[in-house]
Amino acid sequence: MVQVAITCHNTTTLNEAVKAIGDQTLALVSDVTNLDSIGNIYNEVVNELGKIDVLEPNNYHK
Repeated sequence: MVQVAITCHNTTTLNEAVKAIGDQTLALVSDVTNLDSIGNIYNEVVNELGKIDVLEPNNYHK
């Protein structure tokens, strides 16, 4: 089973991504420019989904 977690600082964009990926996606509003936020993302993903097998950091802006 593939489990996906995504983050974004923009709730609207995050919700659109969940619609495209699927309702089982763990979506987290976050600010990856803040180191504390990155730690919180990691902790929440591990708590919800378990061990992280693949991590794909990406900072995409339209």
